[in-house]
Amino acid sequence: LARPLDQPLPEPVLPPGFSLRPSLGAAEAEAWVRLHRAAHGTDTMTVERRLSIIQVAGFDPALDLVAVAPDGRLAAYCVGSISQEENALTGRQTGYTDPLATHPDFQRKGLGRAVMLEALDRMQQWGLREAIVTTGEDNLPAIRLYEASGCRLARRRLYDQLKIKGNAQGD
Repeated sequence: LARPLDQPLPEPVLPPGFSLRPSLGAAEAEAWVRLHRAAHGTDTMTVERRLSIIQVAGFDPALDLVAVAPDGRLAAYCVGSISQEENALTGRQTGYTDPLATHPDFQRKGLGRAVMLEALDRMQQWGLREAIVTTGEDNLPAIRLYEASGCRLARRRLYDQLKIKGNAQGD
């Protein structure tokens, strides 16, 4: 899905007591990983992996956004990125907002939309013309969130999923 950035953006709206800010990077890597694991229901994200992500050349901490609950817990995040190399090669001015997630305790409060809109606003201020986000077409909650933020289907990619099974001899 894509969102043109040459159009006005709605203001991010947070529930009372919540705040929005860039993450504190390594200082809150453990809390960010806890949020990621709870939101995605998986333990594939580790502190080591998170630290390696935030140390990659081109990572912009100003686009690594979190929503913070009144009790101080991280409630949602959106990681924005801009590939200067890709933009130079294509002549486009595109940014990306992915991944994005909300802790199950805080879903359906507009936090995902708020962190995404903040990322889009920052990209717009930096002169980008488009933001792209990807998700599976079966991820209806994400699609609804992205559409509520002004994204529209821009292109589809089809992937073949190959399940490797043994042959008739049990190999």
